[in-house]
Amino acid sequence: MITIGAQIKKIRKLKKVTLTELSRRSGVQIATLSRMEHGKMEGTVGSHFQIAKALGVDIVNIYQGVQEEEAQPVSSQETLETLSPPNEKVSQEILSRQP
Repeated sequence: MITIGAQIKKIRKLKKVTLTELSRRSGVQIATLSRMEHGKMEGTVGSHFQIAKALGVDIVNIYQGVQEEEAQPVSSQETLETLSPPNEKVSQEILSRQP
């Protein structure tokens, strides 16, 4: 899966722009850019626009090839186990109605 940060890093490297220079051009802190590139945060849409502009690309290029993580299904039993004990009876009744 390609992340937004990986895409930004790929474009940045192709354009031969350092993190320091990208930070200066975009106004996004170096630490934030680094965390984005390492997949520790995604940043905001606003920061993505700033980064795209600083790299001289359209915002579409930042999102191109990026895939969202799919939500993982949770079983009724897992849901039941995480509910607090005071709600257990009601929870069991609700969950037992599921197909």
